[in-house]
Amino acid sequence: MLIVGLAILAIAADPQTPRPTDEALLSRVSERIPGAEVLEFHDRPMPEGLPGAKALCGIAMIDGGPQPFFIYTLWREPGWEDGNRWSTTVRAPGSAEATVENNSERRAVNTACPGLVAPLDVDWPTALPRGYGVVRSTDRLNAEGRVIQ
Repeated sequence: MLIVGLAILAIAADPQTPRPTDEALLSRVSERIPGAEVLEFHDRPMPEGLPGAKALCGIAMIDGGPQPFFIYTLWREPGWEDGNRWSTTVRAPGSAEATVENNSERRAVNTACPGLVAPLDVDWPTALPRGYGVVRSTDRLNAEGRVIQ
């Protein structure tokens, strides 16, 4: 009887709020990238170990051109530093420009959403640019912070 009572108490004490709706998740895209407008999206399955988690892959009009995005939300248990809430993450480039940050975001979206394809005549660069001032994580730097060739 004690076990049943404790189980009921644990269920009643669960502070998990309802998961954000698709509309609420999609609104986060324009919150992160002002002016972004979602053109299309589809569900992406999440791992079984993340009950209630939700992910969406899609294309948004960003800075005048179609760009890929990936958004997901998952419940953070109270043991996490920022726990006891839904945690939502958006991955999307800020523009069509081929910068380290934008290309890294597109690469992350391509990894999470491998079926997402750029519209005809649109290029989604993912290669990290190489040139003066661009440092990769595998580069060795000298004392002044310059890449050792």
